[in-house]
Amino acid sequence: MGSKDYRKHEVSFCSDVSKWADQWTQSHTELPIGSSEIETFAKGGNKRSDLRFYARKAHGKGKLLLTGEVKLPGTPLGRSPFDAALLLDAFNKATAENCRYFFTWNVEEFALFDRKIWDAVSMHERCVGHWKLGLRLNDPADVLRPDVQGTCIHSPGWISEAENCVCSHFFS
Repeated sequence: MGSKDYRKHEVSFCSDVSKWADQWTQSHTELPIGSSEIETFAKGGNKRSDLRFYARKAHGKGKLLLTGEVKLPGTPLGRSPFDAALLLDAFNKATAENCRYFFTWNVEEFALFDRKIWDAVSMHERCVGHWKLGLRLNDPADVLRPDVQGTCIHSPGWISEAENCVCSHFFS
């Protein structure tokens, strides 16, 4: 599969997740996350974050709470959410936005990191949450499978856990 093809699947997948997350937060107004966006340019650069989540606000977008990179299985950066190049890219984009939390996600596993852990010797030591979604994927097109959509988009369990992790730090 060519890079344009898997990039198309990546953007489509992120769009689906963003739409679902916005529906979820609209029906759960007790949650501090209020909206999401995909493919948003970072301040002062031409790099885009794959997926972002914002704090709830009465009108418009609230503060950026979480930004991250999504890479699909079967692609060079999609082998692991702990891929060094993927981590550095996500970290740099979060830093450009002064966003405390960032994530990497290869659809099989979601890893959450805290930039405020200054004394970490390695990027791995900044990891504050790691969720294995129980999926085995080998190809970018696998994200179109109904079981993948069901686990990633329609099962809020892992997203709620990640949100609780961010919010417990952010609002404490």
